[in-house]
Amino acid sequence: MIGALASPAAAGAYFVATRLANAFTMVAGGLNGYSASRISALHFGGGKDELHHMMRSVMAVALLLVTGLGVGIVVFGSFALGLFSAAYVDVYPALLVLSAAPALPRSAARRRWCC
Repeated sequence: MIGALASPAAAGAYFVATRLANAFTMVAGGLNGYSASRISALHFGGGKDELHHMMRSVMAVALLLVTGLGVGIVVFGSFALGLFSAAYVDVYPALLVLSAAPALPRSAARRRWCC
């Protein structure tokens, strides 16, 4: 769709920025894969305290990973784009926006998860 609306160079730059920003989505997928079955077993097994502890731990890990990735994107984003092509460095602001969209919900901890 982007290729039909923009030039090939702009579409390529957007593709690269999107791939770098998808690191935040990979964090969410990894944490979900790790914790989904365990959370389910604890919830339906009545392990309320252990469930709350696990959720706090998963959220802490998510916050650390998202913060680290965010700092990495801000500090090294231009460099990472430049590894693909020097012309892509101009889309650094788009990389910041594309990174912030999935990162913000993942860094927002909630006080109450269930039960």
